Amino acid sequence: MNYDVMNKRLIELRKKTGRTQQDIADYLGVGVGTISSYEKQRTKWGICEVSLLAELYDVSIDYLVGRIEYSSLNPQGELSMVYRENERLMKECTSLKNKISLISHILDLG
Repeated sequence: MNYDVMNKRLIELRKKTGRTQQDIADYLGVGVGTISSYEKQRTKWGICEVSLLAELYDVSIDYLVGRIEYSSLNPQGELSMVYRENERLMKECTSLKNKISLISHILDLG
């Protein structure tokens, strides 16, 4: 994974779509400082965030991480396997976030 390419593409897509760091922070459920840290490469993007942003920007994860040079999903299905993997990872991320929330709630009760 090429973090420099991924970071550059995520910033480029954010700006191209007219979104602010705050918009992305709200979408991911994190603070704007977290997005700033990601974009300044103080912190590395996690797979859950990358997967969610790929969906938001309608691009493949392979494009974001620099494995391919074109951003659009091919309507003939050439990237259908990548798209399915992206969907699987997004479901897994949602499941993990739900589990973390439940554990946090249980710890707060104790």
